[in-house]
Amino acid sequence: YTYSDQTGPAAACEAFGQHLEWTGQPVGIETRRLRFLELQLLNQAHGPDCQPADALFAQLRQYKSAAEITLIRHITRLAEAAWMQTLPMLKVGATEQTIAQALCSQLYLHGASGLGFAPIIASGSNGANPHAGASARPLQAGDLVTVDWGMQHEAYHTDITRTYAIASAPVPLLQQAYTAVQA
Repeated sequence: YTYSDQTGPAAACEAFGQHLEWTGQPVGIETRRLRFLELQLLNQAHGPDCQPADALFAQLRQYKSAAEITLIRHITRLAEAAWMQTLPMLKVGATEQTIAQALCSQLYLHGASGLGFAPIIASGSNGANPHAGASARPLQAGDLVTVDWGMQHEAYHTDITRTYAIASAPVPLLQQAYTAVQA
């Protein structure tokens, strides 16, 4: 149930409650997905029976139907295709930000309804930060570059990570670290 700034959330919350044919039984909600205002409106319209159920939802998400698995594989292929269109930019002199921007565009061109998270393009010393943001740092010969990206499509998300060496083989210490991570 959607709403706009013009219509406001009250009518959408009321319609949602009617759709559920609310019986007064507790309803599980995801506290990270439902805004506090929406929770207040649901409780106001239908009684204080919305209960946090994050742990239950997490447990249920561990199991996927065959159709869900097929869809997740399809979305992963879309995200990988978006990266393959971006990959040629991964060369000496290109900045992390420029590559991240191009990847975002490609993800949307490949059907993303949203980003799973802001893409991480982390080169050189930035690669030591597991949640680095894309910076203005240009890629340099010998860099290892960590690329971490995802897309959202039909309420499912992908999360893909790859590591690349720029322009030449990495120095032996970096090669050892890369090999250790693969093990």
